[in-house]
Amino acid sequence: MKVISKKGNRKLLKGHVYETDFFNNDQTQTNQNFRYSYKRISIKGRGWYNVDDFTQTDGQPLPKTVYDKQVKVKSTKITDLKKGDVLVCLSDQRFKYLIREGKYRIAEVRVTNASSSWGGGDIRLEGYNRWLMWSNWNFRKLTIQESRDLALSQIFDKEENFSVEFKRKFELKSDKDVVLVETIAKSILDKNRHELGVLDWGIEKSGCHFKLTKEDFTHLMDKPLKEILEMFDSFSE
Repeated sequence: MKVISKKGNRKLLKGHVYETDFFNNDQTQTNQNFRYSYKRISIKGRGWYNVDDFTQTDGQPLPKTVYDKQVKVKSTKITDLKKGDVLVCLSDQRFKYLIREGKYRIAEVRVTNASSSWGGGDIRLEGYNRWLMWSNWNFRKLTIQESRDLALSQIFDKEENFSVEFKRKFELKSDKDVVLVETIAKSILDKNRHELGVLDWGIEKSGCHFKLTKEDFTHLMDKPLKEILEMFDSFSE
């Protein structure tokens, strides 16, 4: 549903149209799950706000109801997994060689507690000998539709590799230049840079997650500022 922001702040523009997947404007709602979200609205990709700070696209107040179009993530038990299942990684910080939204195939499942809803065992991924604790916070199974689409793409398109690749996460990113420029920008704004140069501090702090080196930035040195700004204009939502 489209809504208009009545106020501007660090993330929102006054008068701008945004997409919401949930709001609760119903004081009479007795459902415990909704009772604690009264007067709250979720703006996709931008967080939670007061429902009174938004209107419908025609300027009218939001209806006195609960609007809920959020995707419900089903909890997957360790016993629901088997060898050959393809998982999507949900964390970009907790694993050295796995990337967020990357797809990986299970090589082996080890169950330690069959009754657990969110843990209960470990998984081993193709190409990776380490056992990883199963968690719905770190991984999710493909949906039925995603599995169907994947099966078709494996037949008619280029076959994907679902094994863990032992590369720098930077090498696996499709938007490498964006990562580099963001690293530079954060370093420029950081007042705690000590005696290090912009690149050195960026590599030490912002770029350590990607194991960046100075050589990764070489091709950016001669790029005109206009080209860099256009890169971010096309990248932003």
